[in-house]
Amino acid sequence: MADSAKITAAPTPAAAPVSIRQRVREQYERYPYPPPPRPRQKGFNAFGAMDYVQHVFWPGRRDLRGLRVLDAGCGTGRTALAIARAHPEIEVTGIDLSAASLATAQAQARRLRVGRNLTLRQLAIEDAGRLDGQFDYVVASGVLHHLADPAAGLQALADLLAPTGGLAILLYGTYGRQGVYMVQDLIRRLAGTQELTAQITITRQLLTRWPSHHPFTPGRYAELGWAGDAGLVDLLLHVQDRSFTVPEVFAWLAGASLRLERFYDPPVYNPLTYLTQPELVGASAALPPAEQAAVAELLHGRMAKHMLFATRATYEPPRVNARGFRLLPLRPKRSPLFDWKRATARRKQQDEPLVVREHPFDFQRRTFKLESWYARVIDECGGERTARQILELPEIEASVPGRAAHEKLLVYVAFMEYLAAQLVLLFEP
Repeated sequence: MADSAKITAAPTPAAAPVSIRQRVREQYERYPYPPPPRPRQKGFNAFGAMDYVQHVFWPGRRDLRGLRVLDAGCGTGRTALAIARAHPEIEVTGIDLSAASLATAQAQARRLRVGRNLTLRQLAIEDAGRLDGQFDYVVASGVLHHLADPAAGLQALADLLAPTGGLAILLYGTYGRQGVYMVQDLIRRLAGTQELTAQITITRQLLTRWPSHHPFTPGRYAELGWAGDAGLVDLLLHVQDRSFTVPEVFAWLAGASLRLERFYDPPVYNPLTYLTQPELVGASAALPPAEQAAVAELLHGRMAKHMLFATRATYEPPRVNARGFRLLPLRPKRSPLFDWKRATARRKQQDEPLVVREHPFDFQRRTFKLESWYARVIDECGGERTARQILELPEIEASVPGRAAHEKLLVYVAFMEYLAAQLVLLFEP
């Protein structure tokens, strides 16, 4: 890492809510979160997938040069490092309360040889206004729900957004974390006055013989399997933790003059993902979008987190209408939400249909099995050709079912429209 990626400290203002902030800082000084990945360990970084971010906020933009990114509450730097390493043309700043977490991020940046486009700074989110200039993309992943005043933190980040900028936010979901909060309350009652190390020991003892019928399922949480105690502390022993329902998310964004652009995985927040009864489908479709999302959350029942993209209320990104024949002049590309590398490898090794699985979203993932000509079409969806140009390729046109050209066209358009609705393909102008 170049010398320019330095950690600089800023004093905490006297008016800040020192008590909670200090306790949170001390927790992350002792247990930097998340632990750095093991050598050669690879994982999908949701908010670091700039192909998807670009599609959400700036559809049609081909060049990300000059983009300014802020990872607010960057912790050990996973997202900041992922973006800075993959996109040397993007300027990335990471801020965090914990010097220990930032030191881990800096060591990782050196190991990965991240260049001069990364700056790390010890700074509270509430004080983010001290940063110079505005940012095109602000990430707040799993951090705002740990602040003494999440609304104040959100407002501080909203004030930093460029006019056409966007926020990526991960928040805890109330319904899906009920088991977590039961365990947190249990530990407070059993060992709340003891030192944190003793609480960790007691928690681990409890989980070794955990009742199988309990709403909290230890095996559901990868953090409990991590080496060390950082995952356990963050999940079950955090000093400051609150959660949100979907209606609270919408109200919270509106309070900062922000607008929900989309949830990270929209089908999860669509009632039609869960409803099949015609009368209920019609009733849900008649609801406003915010109410539809609230209904989907209640139907799902186990949403432990909400991942979303938001913009200033005054900015609405251009919408790409990939429906019917309107999708033909658009350029389809494979969505980074899905694990295409693994799907392609398995297809070659086992000579089987293309089975593509979504990267996990809140303990669930969608899977699509794509036969013969479907897979051939997707092989050509790299974002360069239009949908019409792909159909006109001789091998594609020959593989699409249908006797006449107009029959093939209808089948092809219906297939592409379905993949667009499911975000398997992203269509660009």
